[in-house]
Amino acid sequence: YSPLISSNLTYGFNIFQSLKLKLGLEYFSKAYINSANSTEIPANINGNAEVEYELTKNLSVNVKFENLLNRNNYLYFGYKEKPFDVIGGISYMW
Repeated sequence: YSPLISSNLTYGFNIFQSLKLKLGLEYFSKAYINSANSTEIPANINGNAEVEYELTKNLSVNVKFENLLNRNNYLYFGYKEKPFDVIGGISYMW
């Protein structure tokens, strides 16, 4: 299940002083589902975007959108990723 080719590209920037945007693209290919490496799963391409708003210096909220390309990605044989996913969270650092 370890892909031969794997890459991750992320670009982030501040829209305003307290509002940040990150855009990302994850790719892997040449992953096989058996020990003989004879059956390959399709390449995985996952586009994502994350918005983070800083409420205070130590507290922020974020929303991440996964699989923006709405592809049928398989991380493992028979286990398809969600078609589109929204994840929200709160970060507190001290």
